[in-house]
Amino acid sequence: MKNFSPNIEYKLDLSVIDEVGNFISGLSVNYEIRKSSDNSLLDSGIMAEEGDLYVISYIFLEVGQYRVLYYTPEGYENGSEDILVSTVLDTALTEEEHNRLMEAAKEETLTEQNEILKRILGLNQENFRIFNPIYDDKHNLLTSTIKIYPTKADCIADTNVMATYNVIATYENENMKTYRVTKE
Repeated sequence: MKNFSPNIEYKLDLSVIDEVGNFISGLSVNYEIRKSSDNSLLDSGIMAEEGDLYVISYIFLEVGQYRVLYYTPEGYENGSEDILVSTVLDTALTEEEHNRLMEAAKEETLTEQNEILKRILGLNQENFRIFNPIYDDKHNLLTSTIKIYPTKADCIADTNVMATYNVIATYENENMKTYRVTKE
């Protein structure tokens, strides 16, 4: 894992080699930069070629853990690298401090992933309630509110709401035309 500081431009590079170890040039190599906590896409594009390397420049604006994905043409191996952006550079850290920082970053990522998983479970109707349904004269659902909860007890008591969603459906010739669920 590479360690960077926020708000500094870094050059990320990749070499592509053939089966005997020769550098390959003239390829179109794509990249994606994603935030590890929610896999959100921050940047993507085609890497520039500089000598034997394919390169991009990027500024990580926030402290956190990131993943850079490299996509090569068919017949070559794709790549990836993990990046930790922190306010303290690795060179200033003892091994123990580095390990604590890494554990904290992993815990933060796991906590965020756990919250996302709970929302997914809620939307799959686990600890899930529907409020204020409105129907048309043909008994088609037009609007409602969905709330999801972390536990069964919270769902029953309508406490500790994790997220609230608004549902809107439209119909044409008695068939559903659109169905939209948006998070408040």
